[in-house]
Amino acid sequence: MSQRPDLVSGKGGPVVLTPNVREYSLLASAVLGDESAPISQLARKMNGPIIFRKGAIDQIAGPNGQVWRLCDVGLR
Repeated sequence: MSQRPDLVSGKGGPVVLTPNVREYSLLASAVLGDESAPISQLARKMNGPIIFRKGAIDQIAGPNGQVWRLCDVGLR
């Protein structure tokens, strides 16, 4: 995906990406030129897929950049 983000950018229909920490870094670097860019910025730029970033605190971002965080207690 980091080599061909255009495969899902701006596409209609449900597309969900589930990158781990390293995969997220590669994708953010390919799309934004910044491997540590906020998930909201990446989701808006890709304009289509829902991004579910896995980590100590999982993050989900919709195409509009809205972000939800998941922890062992639930949604925040």
